[in-house]
Amino acid sequence: MTMRKIFLFMVCAIMVLSLVACGKETGDVGQVEKQGNQEQQVQQEKKVYGVGEYVKTENYEVAIAKVTKPTKWKFEPEEGKEYVAVEISIKNISDEDGSVGQSDFQYVGEDGKLTGRYPNTYSGFDVDPDTFGTEDLEIGQTFNGTIVYLMPKSMEEIELWFREGWTESPDAVFKFSK
Repeated sequence: MTMRKIFLFMVCAIMVLSLVACGKETGDVGQVEKQGNQEQQVQQEKKVYGVGEYVKTENYEVAIAKVTKPTKWKFEPEEGKEYVAVEISIKNISDEDGSVGQSDFQYVGEDGKLTGRYPNTYSGFDVDPDTFGTEDLEIGQTFNGTIVYLMPKSMEEIELWFREGWTESPDAVFKFSK
């Protein structure tokens, strides 16, 4: 009978440990599912805009006015890549002066990471309006400027994010073809 008690005790201990381990896993899965659902809701709430469509954010009204490929440049593009010029139009709709920079606009690369303009694209391109770095905007002022990106030729559909102040999520999302 002693062997039988030891055997039953071991079986009970294994069952208790299994239930405890499963209980924690189920809680974690539930939390992950809840977080995933919240992220999905945020993504669904963010409308995607095309070229020529204006988006109102907290401080600005923003649009991509046009997308072109420059024909003249100072530096040759890297192999497998091409320059893409994105003209943005932005109006300060807040009740105080502000500023916008080319770093507020980043595209989602093939690797899924946000990518900014190419380092040597402040000047040397035949684009109108001219390229810019940062622009101060008074209340009610509108500005048009061009940002030149060096993008892989293989990317046809581009997703461009506008983020005020380097927020985690985009304040506006634009999609367009090159």
